[in-house]
Amino acid sequence: MAVRADTGYPWSGAVGIQVTSAPPGPAGLALRVPAWSPSPRLLLNGQPVPADSANPGYLVLNRQWQPGDVLSYQLDTTPRLTWPDRRIDSLRGTAAIERGPLVYCFEQADQPAGTNLEELTLIPGDLGQRAVTVPEVGPTVLIEAAAVHHPAPSASGLPYQQHPEATAPASIPAGDQVIATAIPYFQWDNRDGRAMRVWLPVARPAAAVSGG
Repeated sequence: MAVRADTGYPWSGAVGIQVTSAPPGPAGLALRVPAWSPSPRLLLNGQPVPADSANPGYLVLNRQWQPGDVLSYQLDTTPRLTWPDRRIDSLRGTAAIERGPLVYCFEQADQPAGTNLEELTLIPGDLGQRAVTVPEVGPTVLIEAAAVHHPAPSASGLPYQQHPEATAPASIPAGDQVIATAIPYFQWDNRDGRAMRVWLPVARPAAAVSGG
């Protein structure tokens, strides 16, 4: 059995598969189901078709194939926050952004003017995305997330305090709300010679704030 695949992966989750030659009897075609898209959409010749999901990580379609059969396989590339295991001390209270199979990062070059990457806290919510061509990088899909830019800390003294910060109990910390922009990690190149981060602090949801 031979097939031809047509896709814009990883920028697009749509994969077109056309059968170019088929065996004389029934055969199985296995499609990988990545953990980040557990419920892909599958069409055969334009019609929904059930597939065997007994094999973990795969959808297997068993049938008598014909040359010219077309499978449309749609993976979900919606941007998402990824949270670290609580046992990773250095990452507690932070999150990263992923889209499809790609891990993203925040680079100083992509942030609003006057915004210090090291002073950003993400606000959980919908993540925007836009396809652009970035100079010195090329075609890409950028992710945009709501964030808070904190006031600059005092330049004097040690970075420790006797009491929690006044903003700690709030669901959204004090500061200017901005849009933070992330770029695929494999495309970062420190364009301005400044900071890059994969993990950023995240404001606690209001439901997680205790009054007692």
